[in-house]
Amino acid sequence: MRKFKLFAFLSATLLITGCGAGPNAFTSLQGPTGDGTYEEINKVYAQNVVIVIDQNSNATLVATLINNSGQADALIDVVISNPSPQRINFTPAGPLNLPMGQRVNLGNAPESAHVDLLNFPAKNSSYVSITLVFEKAGALPLNVLTVEPADIYEGIGPKTTL
Repeated sequence: MRKFKLFAFLSATLLITGCGAGPNAFTSLQGPTGDGTYEEINKVYAQNVVIVIDQNSNATLVATLINNSGQADALIDVVISNPSPQRINFTPAGPLNLPMGQRVNLGNAPESAHVDLLNFPAKNSSYVSITLVFEKAGALPLNVLTVEPADIYEGIGPKTTL
């Protein structure tokens, strides 16, 4: 009887604490954060990805792209769905080159490369589905947080407008 009580106590403890759910329990998995999205495809990394939207519904993609793939690559397109901007501008124009073993900052300073989203109807503090399309690494789908140009994003905005 004593062993049964001990077993019942341990079983109840595991059930109540959730320890019996294992390492992949829903409560132990982290969802999207406000610090920016971090993903990788074929050793090309996209870090700290957010979209900064100004008061005129124009936005810029802020990210750090790191190419550890062993060959040069390029960001050739950004696909944004629901809601989609009226136009996407790359500054400088054309594909954004990612040299092998280098990082490229997007949108975090006036002199950095920009991907501007013009007439972008997304709301601040919402998540938007985007896909970064690289010439060699392929398509990298992301869910990205939209933020206003305040705090650490103050002064960040698009280089171009409609």
